[in-house]
Amino acid sequence: MKTQKSIPSELVPASVIAERWHISKRTLQRAAASGKITAHRFGHRIVRYDPNEVYANMFTTSRDWEGV
Repeated sequence: MKTQKSIPSELVPASVIAERWHISKRTLQRAAASGKITAHRFGHRIVRYDPNEVYANMFTTSRDWEGV
């Protein structure tokens, strides 16, 4: 049996996230390509992102740099 991922309740286009957090749409595309965030695709051209996932994975502080 094939399991399906649950779709978040609020998915928005890259333009909305880019405007909200002052980043480029290309930055979102690169993050999705690297696996940092999930790009939810609906057909060939429609791509939506979960704002909560984008915020959690791109705008939270990282402690990896401590001790440098």
